[in-house]
Amino acid sequence: MDAGEIMTLARGEEVYTTGALPCIGIGLKWSGEEYSAALRGPVAAVLFDDAGRGEVEEMLSGFTDTHFDQTRLNRIFSGSRYPKPWQVGEAIAEAWLVTHRNCYFPWSVERDMRKQGASLPGADLVGLHVDAHGN
Repeated sequence: MDAGEIMTLARGEEVYTTGALPCIGIGLKWSGEEYSAALRGPVAAVLFDDAGRGEVEEMLSGFTDTHFDQTRLNRIFSGSRYPKPWQVGEAIAEAWLVTHRNCYFPWSVERDMRKQGASLPGADLVGLHVDAHGN
């Protein structure tokens, strides 16, 4: 995906709803093409914390004048991993909520993990919703 390309996420077809206000759930389905496009674009950006990685890369570039071992720092901050299915599911939910429900997730779940590959206790996703008044 080119840097200038707008990442879009299909709304999907609603297949069920459950619960009652203020807490409802909806089930959506995508076509295979929509799913693949989501995984290549906005879902991957959430899953691999592209924004956070960019911030770390910028921060590390300021360490060039120090005696820190750049190779070691880069390995620590950019460790690649194969995501678990639950992580992909949460990334899909977060990307969908950001795109279609005006939600904001102030930090990546990845930044809360104590060790790579850990499963976090507590709420799955913590995000904020911006209402019609901008609050």
